[in-house]
Amino acid sequence: MDESRFILARSYLQDTKELIPPEKDSIWAEWNIQYAVVNSLIDEHDTAFDAVRNAIQIAKDLNSDYLLFKANTQLIEQYRRNRLYDRALFLIREMRKDTQDKDPRTLARFFHRSAAVYNETPQHRNIDQGYTDTAIALSELSLQISSQYGFENYQATSLNELGNIYERKGYLNQALNYYKMSIDLWIANQDIYLANAVKNLGSYYLRRNEADSALYYFNMVLKILENCDEDFQIYADTYWGIKKAYEAKGDSINYYKSNELESKYVIQLLEEQLERKLMDLSLAYEAKEKDLIIQERNQRLKKEKEQSQYILILLILTSISSIALIYFYFSSKKKNKELQELLQKKGGNNS
Repeated sequence: MDESRFILARSYLQDTKELIPPEKDSIWAEWNIQYAVVNSLIDEHDTAFDAVRNAIQIAKDLNSDYLLFKANTQLIEQYRRNRLYDRALFLIREMRKDTQDKDPRTLARFFHRSAAVYNETPQHRNIDQGYTDTAIALSELSLQISSQYGFENYQATSLNELGNIYERKGYLNQALNYYKMSIDLWIANQDIYLANAVKNLGSYYLRRNEADSALYYFNMVLKILENCDEDFQIYADTYWGIKKAYEAKGDSINYYKSNELESKYVIQLLEEQLERKLMDLSLAYEAKEKDLIIQERNQRLKKEKEQSQYILILLILTSISSIALIYFYFSSKKKNKELQELLQKKGGNNS
């Protein structure tokens, strides 16, 4: 994936954050959804989850069905990218109970992201349970909506997904047709999505032992990637395919050359993943440190509050004691005066 575009998009969103009026809750929900999208695409998953949860909460507070459906669709995608398929499947089933009168673009995305979940789940569970057929049905629903409203990127996504599904099922001619249709829609963009679709076509021919055709499409991927920022994953996958194609042709020299290039990108990919994990740990440590500081501050405030309450009680008791003493003082003084007057009066009578 061309990460630089999404990093720039994230920077733009961060810059616009200060421009959103605090009272514009619906805009805040949309902002959080888009922030979740771009962070998910660059594998900043914790940040993405926080953003989409914020969007969901705002949508619930506003009682907005549109925003809630849109935010939950993004949550499905984040579950998929983190391979939390059980959570994704549960949410998909709940959302499919009410898909009437939804925004067409959001609904098309919901269907093709759900299709991806149903397509990938059997590959990680080694059991189908009808998931593949459901993936086809959901892809076709997304394709129908996207074709009706002219959402070409979503059309291409669904066609590419259908190509992958039918290839896994062994329906190779259908898979080839879907791959070619997705490429036709993406061809004008010359971006990472096109490169990924062409790579799938190369893999298709590789599985059919058509090494020359596979090499043609894998080399086309490398040409497309010249116009994109470096993506270690797709480079590694492409050079793996090139290596296997040369192996099938018995070309040992080009096999080893491709193997070296694949190894180079695999190492860079692992280093990138390690760097991200270290950054995540660093952020987690910083968050923990902040939590400890907040916890210590709260404990200090609680202690100060208890001390203040204790001092207040002492002051109240002291005040009550003072009032009582003053009362007794004046009461005694009054009684003494009355007693003195009584004695004086009694002395006068005796004389």
